[in-house]
Amino acid sequence: MEAELERLRAENTQLKSKAKGGIVLKATPKGAVSLYGITRSPITLNKGQWLRILASEAEVEAFISENDSKLATKESMRLISLMYASSATVHFSEQDLAALLNKARENNLRLGITGLLLYKNGEFMQALEGEENVVDQLYCRIEQDSRHTGAVLLREIIEKPRFPDWSMGFTNLQSTNTRQLPGYSPFMDEPLAWPGFQEDPSKVQKLFAVFSGHQADRLAQLEHLRAENTQLKNKDKGGIVLKLGEKGTICMYGIGQFAVTLNKEQWLRILASASEIRAFIGENDSKLSTKE
Repeated sequence: MEAELERLRAENTQLKSKAKGGIVLKATPKGAVSLYGITRSPITLNKGQWLRILASEAEVEAFISENDSKLATKESMRLISLMYASSATVHFSEQDLAALLNKARENNLRLGITGLLLYKNGEFMQALEGEENVVDQLYCRIEQDSRHTGAVLLREIIEKPRFPDWSMGFTNLQSTNTRQLPGYSPFMDEPLAWPGFQEDPSKVQKLFAVFSGHQADRLAQLEHLRAENTQLKNKDKGGIVLKLGEKGTICMYGIGQFAVTLNKEQWLRILASASEIRAFIGENDSKLSTKE
């Protein structure tokens, strides 16, 4: 009964906050501060953590301004996946491939595009994912590159990216034994510009699925280490680190054990409530905890 009572109280607070279109602050029994009205569940942090967020107000605003085109709010455009194959019209050395990949990653990070690039014997196959207008505009620029010629194999609307953590994954098939990969099929030995891919786009999807699955475990390990290293570096210098998260969110590291992840609109609402949060902390200071 006590647990249900506590749940209903929290729900009541959330509903009141929603009804008046603002926020509600409450002190928890353990001395933390719960902020209702920003997300479905309250954001609960201790006094020290809230004060560190508020002290970073200028940094958050600057980050939002610098990355505005890549940030998500409640309204977002539909996502598409575009896959194409092309043949190089000039020779690509390993250095050329590395430069191409670095430039693609730089552009994709700026545009909020994810995907995977395959290369074999002078032929490319690439999957691009992101907001429809952004992907279409990017492909128009790619198509105009005189160093290759090709065609779209598949363009489809998707609910979520298949490669959410890759600004541009890359596999050089010349140095990969495809026969040892889980899900191998003989068509994977064909050239990337093989007409069969255009005749049957399901083979294109299967090819990309095999390589995304092959690298998934390694990717998960890399992402875990990156996040952990960010936390450790941040802890050493006693500050915060802001990063773009999946689906255009903003992740703030250095506040607690886990990143505080919110969309642009939610961060702006917190910043707009800074004076109210500070006042609440001041009024309830004796009841609040600073323990991490």
